[in-house]
Amino acid sequence: MTLHPQSKSFIEAMRVADAPAWQEMTIEQARKTFNELPIFGDAPEVADVADHQLAGINVRIYRPQADGDAIPPATIVFFHGGGWVLGGLDSHDALCRRLAIAADLPVVSVEYRQPPEDPFPAAAEDCFTVCDALSVEHGQLNLSANMILAGDSAGGNLAAVVGLMARERGGPPLLGQVLIYPVLDASMSTDSYQQFATDHGLTAETMAWFWQNYTGNTSARRNPLACPDAASDFSGLPPTHLIVAEYDVLRDEGLQFARRLSDAGVPTTLEHCDGMLHGFVHFAGVFDEAAIVTKQIGKQCRRWASAD
Repeated sequence: MTLHPQSKSFIEAMRVADAPAWQEMTIEQARKTFNELPIFGDAPEVADVADHQLAGINVRIYRPQADGDAIPPATIVFFHGGGWVLGGLDSHDALCRRLAIAADLPVVSVEYRQPPEDPFPAAAEDCFTVCDALSVEHGQLNLSANMILAGDSAGGNLAAVVGLMARERGGPPLLGQVLIYPVLDASMSTDSYQQFATDHGLTAETMAWFWQNYTGNTSARRNPLACPDAASDFSGLPPTHLIVAEYDVLRDEGLQFARRLSDAGVPTTLEHCDGMLHGFVHFAGVFDEAAIVTKQIGKQCRRWASAD
């Protein structure tokens, strides 16, 4: 399919703006600029939003309904995107609100440590630690121990990694995982990397910068806890809903990951979003498709929650 008209407009706006790429800024400038992007869309009201700590890690909890003492059937644990380097609780606030409403489930957004100050495996360990702590402390927060992992881009990487860690470490048990155009393969050698290396939003050069900050030029890039596609065994991983954007350097690694999950007997649904660019679900102020996909994610999360 050809580029969606909103994707074309987004690319043209980027050309006109001619802003420096993330790797051309200082880390501080890049983070500030990313957090202040005016394209994240509306932040709808939810019943309650509160900041907490789990095992010393900052989290923000979104509750779509004021249910008193009722325990919801599941908890979505969300890991934000931004190439591990950028983003945080505030940059993904609107997305987490929309997700909580779409799924009618609470969302716990995680503020993991970031590179280059804290390189791999800090982010992965923080994300797992929050899930592990939530499995014990959920009652104190009026949350369910039945967890669904979710994340976009580098956050999708972290969701897939926590799924692997939970399998290898004997828990916590997971109902499912939602991987939104996830980063999965450090080789950056797929056809989609060649097709969309430039001028389609996320570039190959920016992804190389993200990987460099996260892992450096080390053997960590062959470690499944940094690069989930390097795992030799996909059996026993959580049921997965995986979303790819057609015009995205990360498209083909997402498609490959979905095939490997399915071949290993993991219940897998794949949503291939024609005409879309990387980041479109997060950039709901620009892409109408974001609302459609978020509703689909919500439906899948409710299915997992009701099946438990």
